[in-house]
Amino acid sequence: MTAYAGHLEKGRYPTAVLYLDIDVGRLDVNVHPRKEEVRFDDEDGLYRVIMAAVTEAIVQYKPVVPVDAFVGGDTSETEGVEYPLRVSPAVRDAVEDYIRRHGLVRIPDDVNTREWSMGFSNGSPRVSVAQPAAPAVTAVTGSEIKILGQLYNKYIIADTGKGLVVIDQHTAHERVIYERLKAAYGVGSVVGQRLLVPVTFAMDRGELELLDALADDFAELGFELEAFGGDTYAVKSHPADLLPSDAGEFVRGVLDDFVERGGKPGAPQARERLLRSVACRAAVMAGYPLEPEEMAALVRDLLATDSPTVCPHGRPTMVDLPDRVLNRLFNRN
Repeated sequence: MTAYAGHLEKGRYPTAVLYLDIDVGRLDVNVHPRKEEVRFDDEDGLYRVIMAAVTEAIVQYKPVVPVDAFVGGDTSETEGVEYPLRVSPAVRDAVEDYIRRHGLVRIPDDVNTREWSMGFSNGSPRVSVAQPAAPAVTAVTGSEIKILGQLYNKYIIADTGKGLVVIDQHTAHERVIYERLKAAYGVGSVVGQRLLVPVTFAMDRGELELLDALADDFAELGFELEAFGGDTYAVKSHPADLLPSDAGEFVRGVLDDFVERGGKPGAPQARERLLRSVACRAAVMAGYPLEPEEMAALVRDLLATDSPTVCPHGRPTMVDLPDRVLNRLFNRN
């Protein structure tokens, strides 16, 4: 579930099958009297390799949300069409054995599958996952898309050559900022923009305690924050790519978002959650008018990210309205 962080909205859960091929000598099956648990001799290593494998598989699959998912519609075009699950033969055998024993529906045959694995060179456990025969391609590409305009100062409307795509400017910008900051943070090169005059802001006791606990994490992301006495803090610098109109309110907003989304100081994912909160607060908001050049730049930057179809919190950045759906809406055959 941790690997899906940033790809699914809160409250939604993935369905997946993992096939682990592990030397039995690396397992302890006697840790529980009723054999309800097993223990791996390198649990941390196994966790890391599963995280890496699942993350890589998710990044390769980038579908645009179809408008049908929200408004329903005629399913006559797809009735009777089977969508086979892309699984490796080993996984198929295990799953179908389970299906036979429990009387569940059978997985359709599809031999056009590939299996890939990630592992350790020292012979530690290997994990294999099913990979689609070909990565899903988004409905928009840099060479095809044409910006048509902005709707309600909230959505960017674009022509893909095969229909329309509606892009949420806030979630799109959030994805762009998140990946830029994360890439810079990963190599320790987040550049801070020092303010000529530090911006001070007051907080309540809870906010002060939270900020104290997250001070090092903020510093890693390009923020220089300093206690200014009493209930006051000062912002001396912020990431150079961010231009908040009020640095103090920006930091308070990041703290609010961090808490609202379940972040806790000291937790393994605290810095990642903080990074998402910074990106959310820094992104252009709904209701903000964009010039044509700004829309084009935002869409271009979005399509260059690793996960252009979802924001860091798992919300969709775009919805696809293909030509076939438009034809159906206007009763065109």
